[in-house]
Amino acid sequence: MKRLVLLIVAVPVLLFILQNIQVTELRFLVWRIAMPHALLLIFVLAAGILIGWVLHALLADGKKT
Repeated sequence: MKRLVLLIVAVPVLLFILQNIQVTELRFLVWRIAMPHALLLIFVLAAGILIGWVLHALLADGKKT
């Protein structure tokens, strides 16, 4: 069962990565970074998850007192 779930998740992720291998340039102020589009989207997703987790933790601490 675990292998089936892994396969169901891995195939779309692999297809996503293969379809988004073109290089994208990210410019912010004076920095320029070129990376594959899929990698950029993964970084943005990870940043969003991290920000949401931190905000949730901060707001949950405020409700406990």
